[in-house]
Amino acid sequence: MYTSKEDIIERLSNLPQDKLVELLRIYEAEQSKLKLAEANKDGLVFDICSIPPEVQNEVSLYDKCKDSQLAAHNKKWVETIKALPTKTTYLPKLDKDYLEYAHEVWKEQVSGLEEIYDKLLLHIVQYLRTGRTRPIIMAGAPGCGKTRVMLTLGEILEMPVHFANAVQMAKGNGLTGSSKTYVSACPGEPIEAMVRHKRGNLIFAIDEIDKAMHYAGHGGDFQDELLNLTSDETAKYHKDNFIGFPVDTSHLFIIMTANDLDSISEPLKSRCDVINFPEPTKEMITDIMTKHTVPKLLDTLKCHEYLIVNSTAISDMVSVLFKSGIRDVRKFQNIVEGVINSAFLKSLGTDACVEVTSDAFLRAIDETPHQEQRRIGFY
Repeated sequence: MYTSKEDIIERLSNLPQDKLVELLRIYEAEQSKLKLAEANKDGLVFDICSIPPEVQNEVSLYDKCKDSQLAAHNKKWVETIKALPTKTTYLPKLDKDYLEYAHEVWKEQVSGLEEIYDKLLLHIVQYLRTGRTRPIIMAGAPGCGKTRVMLTLGEILEMPVHFANAVQMAKGNGLTGSSKTYVSACPGEPIEAMVRHKRGNLIFAIDEIDKAMHYAGHGGDFQDELLNLTSDETAKYHKDNFIGFPVDTSHLFIIMTANDLDSISEPLKSRCDVINFPEPTKEMITDIMTKHTVPKLLDTLKCHEYLIVNSTAISDMVSVLFKSGIRDVRKFQNIVEGVINSAFLKSLGTDACVEVTSDAFLRAIDETPHQEQRRIGFY
């Protein structure tokens, strides 16, 4: 049904001010994306692989087989070859407008850490100009914001972030995969990332690289295996055992995370730019809770009309936990999530708006076991 311009204006005029502000923010964000998409036309595109004729012939032979006649690992191989991208994807055009956009995204998504942004900006500029940049090791205590920064970087570069755990890779198919002749054969994680995200340039995030020193991949020590992927010369001819021909992985934006730099080999560190994350301050944690954690929870639960979260209550909760020596942002998030979920259930039961006060947070802190279960994954 056709809606006139006058009808749209009338409907907008009847909305509350906070809804209008939110719609304006969404509109401005979409306009920024359209502007960058237009700029993408002048971006760089690189070839990353050329499928050999013999491989194409083999794929054609498998395509003629019925699914019932095709072994599972051969089917996986065919699907991987057919889905493997042969070029990189356009990136934003580097100009003044883009730099302003990048900083705005950073300020919106990350609390503080301006020094980290300044260091990453050098990598962003180099990557947009050349399609490559030096690998990065982000070092810092758990919950200091490393994963938040990687996700924000992905938004700035308009690239997906592919997370891979170093220990799991070392135990599994690692970086180079296994021969397609094996029943459980699979490609290595770099090729898996390209196929999954349908592009040859993305942020390839390797978590807990320091914990992989005790595990051996297919070629020996996993950190030694990474030397080929983190060297520009060898990364251009990355050989995956599963697909059987070289692929240029030098356009992967490689970021590794670590808690302990002493557990990383010197050859690997020498190939990377090490960025040390500071310990979160009380002000930084409070900012994260009030600007990111609480609004995200309220949006997820769709309970803005049912809950009022007192900003003083957040500050009091952070002060108590911070004074007890806790610095892991995830532990603060756990408390906030538990309190807001409980308050939401209470509001549903009473059909009334509930104010979340300092007392609710302090009770939650008292009831929290001293030995919390460790969360698996990323912040």
